Amino acid sequence: MSSREEIAKGRPRLDVHNRETRDRTAETVDALGVPTRDTPVSEDGKQDNHFALAGGEHGAFRLTKPFTRVRAAGKAPTVRRQVFLEGEATIEGLRFVMGDPVTLVGAAAVVFIGCEFYLESGGGEHLVVVPATAKAVFIGCTFRGSPSAEVVDAATAATDTVFIGCRNATGATIAPVGTFTESGTI
Repeated sequence: MSSREEIAKGRPRLDVHNRETRDRTAETVDALGVPTRDTPVSEDGKQDNHFALAGGEHGAFRLTKPFTRVRAAGKAPTVRRQVFLEGEATIEGLRFVMGDPVTLVGAAAVVFIGCEFYLESGGGEHLVVVPATAKAVFIGCTFRGSPSAEVVDAATAATDTVFIGCRNATGATIAPVGTFTESGTI
């Protein structure tokens, strides 16, 4: 039924206008492909998946495909559940607030740019886990909270876990000695 028909049948003009505005807004957001709070991050392509997360809280996700990119599209999207990264990915501008660490799996190769990692009180030992088979680069990231051990549990060669211009506000050591390279970390 058209807007004119609804108004002709006695529906208040303001109600019709509000409904049309909501419908147009929903269509626009859907067309942008921005995952919102209730939309899971799901890699549909074999590679080169791109996601722009809206502000607000998001659930757990697992990335397995090569060249996946997840970035903030709004004010600090916050991930509050455990994240597993198995493929090659770039994560930009996300805030990870959790009790379980962000975990790289297998031969994952991940670049974190401008992310914030926050361990809630009573959380685990580490904020990020990087096994010997994986590689991680942190650029301009902030680490907060009170881990009971190193901030990043890196079992890698020193060239495979790299910190550039990061901020460690935890009071804990950034990673085990000999397992990382850092430049400009404060």
